[in-house]
Amino acid sequence: LLSEVRFGAFLVYSPRGISEVSQRSRSLSYGIKQGRQETLKAIIDRLVREFPGSGLDEVLGPDVVLVPTPRSAPLLTGAFWPAHWISTALVAAGLGARVLPCLERRDQVRKSAFQPMGDRPSVQTHYDTMNVTGLPLAAGRVTVVDDVVTKGSTLLAAASRVAEVLPGTDIRAFALIRTMGLQPEVDKIVLPCVGEIRRVGDEASRRP
Repeated sequence: LLSEVRFGAFLVYSPRGISEVSQRSRSLSYGIKQGRQETLKAIIDRLVREFPGSGLDEVLGPDVVLVPTPRSAPLLTGAFWPAHWISTALVAAGLGARVLPCLERRDQVRKSAFQPMGDRPSVQTHYDTMNVTGLPLAAGRVTVVDDVVTKGSTLLAAASRVAEVLPGTDIRAFALIRTMGLQPEVDKIVLPCVGEIRRVGDEASRRP
């Protein structure tokens, strides 16, 4: 397992806030989870406009290969795969070189969003239930992509798996939305950031 990975995110999301902005952040997050094309298009269009000066060129760009993180259960044929959907949209917008769907979930894990804070799957659990399929092509920059990041366990585990088969490669992470679970409200939704996800014991710690 990697001890840390650099990551970026574009939007923020409030799980429990009651303000108009917090409720709107939830609506956008649910729209992505449910595969609403108009929601993703609006977000990607805004991301393209905000990209210069956002710092997200550290994790995205026309030379970056995007690896979608797997869902929490093995993917059924024809099933919706949010991270792959987002990665494809990023490539179409010029923020990725190509999509490399080389990670799969071998065994199901509990969805973090529905678990109490202390009962979410650990980084090791995510790592143990993922496989790399095929032999990825060598690439200069690789970013693992997810729809929503909470603590970062999935992204850190996914980056660790990719690092095993592409040693020496610059591997980063990106989530379209980051959860702001430790504050009651958010006062804006578009809040690009870059930071780190670190492994602390069995857990992941995300900053910011």
